[in-house]
Amino acid sequence: MKQLRYFPILLSFLLLTGCGAGSKPASDAEDDIIVITESVPETTQTEPETTEGTTEEVTETEAPTTEPIPQFDDPAEQLRYVVEKVLVPEYGLSDTGYFDPEKGDAVIEPPKSTQGIISAFSHDFFGDDTPELLLIRSDGFHLICGLYDLTNGCELIDQKIFSSNENNVVALPSFHIAGDQLILRETTRSLGSDKRTTSIRLVNATDQGFIQNGCAEMQFQDGEFTLQCTPSDSTDTDKSTYSATSLDYNEISYAVRDVLESAGLQVETVRTAYPGGGVFQMEAELAGEELLFMVDSVPDSGTFFLDNTGLRDLLDGKNTKPTKPDDEDAEDEDADSAEDDADSETETEETTES
Repeated sequence: MKQLRYFPILLSFLLLTGCGAGSKPASDAEDDIIVITESVPETTQTEPETTEGTTEEVTETEAPTTEPIPQFDDPAEQLRYVVEKVLVPEYGLSDTGYFDPEKGDAVIEPPKSTQGIISAFSHDFFGDDTPELLLIRSDGFHLICGLYDLTNGCELIDQKIFSSNENNVVALPSFHIAGDQLILRETTRSLGSDKRTTSIRLVNATDQGFIQNGCAEMQFQDGEFTLQCTPSDSTDTDKSTYSATSLDYNEISYAVRDVLESAGLQVETVRTAYPGGGVFQMEAELAGEELLFMVDSVPDSGTFFLDNTGLRDLLDGKNTKPTKPDDEDAEDEDADSAEDDADSETETEETTES
C-alpha cells in the first residue's frame, strides 16, 4: 500500500520529464503541423477585422466633399468663384488658340491646350432676378454649351453640342445674345466636297434646358442653293431652291427677317450676299445684340477662339469687360487729376511763400 501511495508522484514525474511510453521529441513533424493548424484560425479571425477597418478608412477618405458653394451678392463675384473653384478644376481652362482644320485632307488632332472652358457668361435667362451661367467649352472637336443654375450651388440644367469639327467638317461658329435669346451663327465647310452651310439658329435657355426657337439656313451643294427657314411659331420648314444666277436676295432677306422677328427679336437690318466659293453670307443686326464668343479664321495661322466675355480678366480679378475707350478715358482722367493736384500744390506753395 505504501508503494501505491507514492505511485501518483512517480507518474507525475515521468510525465513532466517526457519519459512516458510512446512519447516523441518536441521537434517532431506532427507537433509542427499541430502548431500551424492551431494558429491558422487565429489569423483567419483577425484578418477580417483588419480588412474591415481598412475599408472604412478608405471610404471615409474617398467620400466626396459636399461643402456648399458660398453665395455672393455680386453676380460677377459669384461667377468668378463658380468658374474658378468648381468648373475649371473639372474641365480645365482653354487657351485662345485652336487648330488648323485645313492641314492635310482631314481635320487634325487639336492640341490639348485648346480643350477646356473658353467663355462664361452670367445672365438672368429665367426672369427670376437670379442670373444663370452659360458656359462654352471645347473637348477638342466639339463646342459644348452648358446652362447652370447658381441658386443652389452649381447645378447643370442642360448642355448641348452646338458645333462640331469632325468627319471632315470645318465649323466657324459664333455665339451672341440679344435679350433672352441665344444666337448661334455658323459657317461650315466639308473637306473633300463642295458642301457649304451658313446658318442662324435661335435658342432659348429655359429652366427645362435649351429649346430651339427658329432657324434660317442656306446650304450649297452640287452648284445648287437651298434656303431652309423654320420660324419659332411653326413646326414646318419652308424650302426654296436657287442657282447662283437665280438668287433672290430680297426674298432671302425677308425670310431670314421673318425667322428672327418671330422669335421676338428687334431686327435693325438683314443683309444677304453671295461673294462666291459656295459660301452664302447672311448677316443681321439685332437691337441689343452682344457678342459672347466666336471662332475667327486667321490667314496662315489656323483658327482662334475669340472670347468677348472677359473670362480671363474675371478670373484674374480684373474688370469683367475692360474696353480701350474706358481705359483710355480713365488714364486721361487720372492724368488730368494728377495735373490738377500738381497745380493745386503749386498754388498752395506760392501762397505760402507770399
